[in-house]
Amino acid sequence: MRNQSFMPRAIKPLIIMVFLTLIFFVVHSSTNFLARYTHQTVELKDNINIDYRYFIDKKPSASPEKMLELLQQFIPEDAKNIPYQLADQTYWVLGKYLNNSNQTEAFVLHIDNAMLDVLEVYELDQFLNITQVFNLKDFTQNNEILTFPHFSFELTPFQDKRFFIKLKTYGPPEIPINLYKIQAFNDNLQASIALYGAFVSCIVLMALYNLVLYLSIKDKVYICYLTYLVSTFLTVTSLNGFGYLLFGYELQQWLQSHIIQVNIMIIISLLLFTSYFLQYDQEDSWVAKTSSTLCIALGIIGIGLSYTDLIFQAKVFFSIQPFFYLYAIFIIAQKLTTTFTWARFYFISWLPFLGGAAIQPLALLNIIESSFWTNHAFLIGVMVETTFMAFALGERMRMSEQQKIATLTYHEDTKILKSLNLENRIKQLRMQGETDFAVLAIEPEQINVVSLYVENYEVNDLYKSIEQGLNSLFLYNDNVESLIQGKQKICVDEMGTIYLLFKQKQEEEITVFIESILRKFKEIYRVKNVNFPLSATVGIALNKNNELKTESLMQHAKYAIEQAKKRQLPWLYYQHESHKKDAYLLDLAADMIKAYNNNEFELLHQPQVDLKTLKVCGSEVLLRWTKADGTIVPNDVFIPLAIDVGLIKQISYWVFKQALKQQQEIIESGYHSHLISVNMTNKDVTEPNFYNFINDTINQMKVAPEHIVIELTNPSKLITNPNALANMKNINALGLTLSVDDFGEGDSNISHISKLPCQELKLDNKLIESLLSLPKQQKIIKGTIKIAKMLGIEVVAEGIESQEEELQLRELGCDIGQGYFYTQPLPLPQYLKWLEDNRLGLNR
Repeated sequence: MRNQSFMPRAIKPLIIMVFLTLIFFVVHSSTNFLARYTHQTVELKDNINIDYRYFIDKKPSASPEKMLELLQQFIPEDAKNIPYQLADQTYWVLGKYLNNSNQTEAFVLHIDNAMLDVLEVYELDQFLNITQVFNLKDFTQNNEILTFPHFSFELTPFQDKRFFIKLKTYGPPEIPINLYKIQAFNDNLQASIALYGAFVSCIVLMALYNLVLYLSIKDKVYICYLTYLVSTFLTVTSLNGFGYLLFGYELQQWLQSHIIQVNIMIIISLLLFTSYFLQYDQEDSWVAKTSSTLCIALGIIGIGLSYTDLIFQAKVFFSIQPFFYLYAIFIIAQKLTTTFTWARFYFISWLPFLGGAAIQPLALLNIIESSFWTNHAFLIGVMVETTFMAFALGERMRMSEQQKIATLTYHEDTKILKSLNLENRIKQLRMQGETDFAVLAIEPEQINVVSLYVENYEVNDLYKSIEQGLNSLFLYNDNVESLIQGKQKICVDEMGTIYLLFKQKQEEEITVFIESILRKFKEIYRVKNVNFPLSATVGIALNKNNELKTESLMQHAKYAIEQAKKRQLPWLYYQHESHKKDAYLLDLAADMIKAYNNNEFELLHQPQVDLKTLKVCGSEVLLRWTKADGTIVPNDVFIPLAIDVGLIKQISYWVFKQALKQQQEIIESGYHSHLISVNMTNKDVTEPNFYNFINDTINQMKVAPEHIVIELTNPSKLITNPNALANMKNINALGLTLSVDDFGEGDSNISHISKLPCQELKLDNKLIESLLSLPKQQKIIKGTIKIAKMLGIEVVAEGIESQEEELQLRELGCDIGQGYFYTQPLPLPQYLKWLEDNRLGLNR
């Protein structure tokens, strides 16, 4: 916990410094801007008459001389109302400027578009002679003119001048033509640079802020926002022409030619950021998957558009852009209406961003009137948005830290304390010198059964009611230690075991205390509006002079529960001697895991003989584990142990793969019709991916499915399991044979067999043992075989130990036999030799 809280404390001063610096830059830049930007474009009140006419040339560019011939077709219009469109066409503007004053005036004609392909200015004298006075292509080394395309001229008293202005752009179609006096233009230029400087400051500060957070927390949300900041910076820089000042001509030209791809990157980073910021990626939600899919689609669109011209790219982009912003707003609103009320700053930050993202393109597309403010709307919107985002990220970090603490402290679904709190409290007591206490573990008995029939939330509600009941029982009992501040005195581990800490370890006191707990559990709880009495088993572990680790103390209490259940007692103290008895199995489990990892298991083959022809038709593989000291561990010992320690799946899958590998060798040795039978547990068959494993292994080993038999036990447990039934049907469809093993033992019967898609049953050897001595047994076996034949099921008898048993089974109609009468189980090399000796029939 100490390490987890260190990071936020260390970053707090940095966050405060970033915020203060950011606010200072924004306020300072805005103040300067408002102070400086007081001059407007030249108007009639300044004793200047301005007249504009325009002509749109949709053909390949013509010369100014050609335009003179079309002068009658020029349309009079204010410069701000010229209908620029997103199209491949050239605009010719004829501007007439008349100085009505008696003073010489100097002017600047500013063509406010930094993405011009053509800007040429021609002066017309009174005799209509044409002289070129400006060509933008002559200024590729003048970054200021490239950023702010303009040219200067003077008007003497009462002089007028006429200029042909040739304009063409593959970027934003709006091309504002503004006439300034020198000082006004300089003020406008400085205001633009100051505003851009403030924007760069915001971007750099926020980028550093997010980079520091990412390096500290490793949360990808900060990388996404960092990508957004870089993309936004490149968009504004290239769109407003400041790239000429920062990067130079070539790089700025490249950025302008890929402006749509950069804008697409803004949307991609925003979508990913929104998904991560609102933690959709931590949920199994359609939003996270949809956002990722949309980002991939956008990336593909961006790459595809890069092979088309900019005009087509812009038309496609601006047609799809609103959809993605609406989608982002929708997923934000969805969180605001559910759990993420703390995301309000993030929601607010979208308002200036969307305002700028909408206003500036509308101005650039000549849908709304162009002005200084509309031309910088996106830049200003991003500045305001980053300010709110700083608060949003800070708020998110604060809430995330609280969530981490809550996650470590409480179970997410029930809000009950985790067992980690008990460990911490025990350590605190020991540090304080306390030794006189006991750990009690409580296991509710019926909850595991109840959970099979109700939803998870109902099980959680049941645990909540138990927690409330126990906490109320212990509320005024000072012998029950509070685990955290407040009155919470119980905790639950991941397996559902309840723990508490009792400060007195005298047996009389603990006995009375436990009886009160058990009485509490017998109270009526409600599940699905049904009264449900619970019971519990309690295990107690006494702390003896702090000689045990905290974890061991809790484990002993839980082990005492298992011992109590074995003895059918309601509660029990941990007993070291009882625990010691199970040490052998624990050591055996450890040895078994090592044996599996070291590939020390072995397969043996027990032949199966066709009782009609007395020829070998296949073999059942049997697993054998021989320890390093030569001890053979019986299967009925280590198989249940493998199930208990969770290794049975790996062992079963290993057996199946090894069996198919050995089947390959048998077939390659010339026994092409040989069948291999492999035992699989019910746990294997109920696994959802069991069929996929079988299918993949068969394809990998290239063994024909019709040469494989899978043997199963306890059919009654498979009938009601949908996963098992689906797997068995798929395995049948694949061509494998399903066999029911140990028929006649336990709960297996013909009724169960008829409900399963099996093609074979194996009579248990206990049936065969009394075949010759009990006439009733013969009738049972005969009846079983007869019914099996009616169902189209083949019958195998295992445990044949004599020729008399073989003859009797053949007369009863049994199909296949196996047992020690033929041979004991053999390793593969010896089995291959035995097969060779009996190739033409059993060698007796």
